[in-house]
Amino acid sequence: MRLKTGLGGVFAVALLAADQAGAADLGYPTAFGAPAAPIAQAPVSFLSEVRLGTFAHDPASPEKGSADLNGEVLFAKPFSEPGSPWDFLFPRP
Repeated sequence: MRLKTGLGGVFAVALLAADQAGAADLGYPTAFGAPAAPIAQAPVSFLSEVRLGTFAHDPASPEKGSADLNGEVLFAKPFSEPGSPWDFLFPRP
């Protein structure tokens, strides 16, 4: 079993080393496109979202015919690093 694994590894390395990378064969581009326009940054605000919602009660319950109104205000994060994979773990106040 070890012999097969060892031979498989040697075979894989031989396949990878058999051919050289060809990136150096590509020519240098003579024309470049226009530079990208700068991205407009949004103004900094302490308020992130405002949500409103309603909830209709079950018609078969004792509270039939009534509804609840729900409001929610989400503030911006006090600190964050854009593009961080851990950004979703920082709660918003």
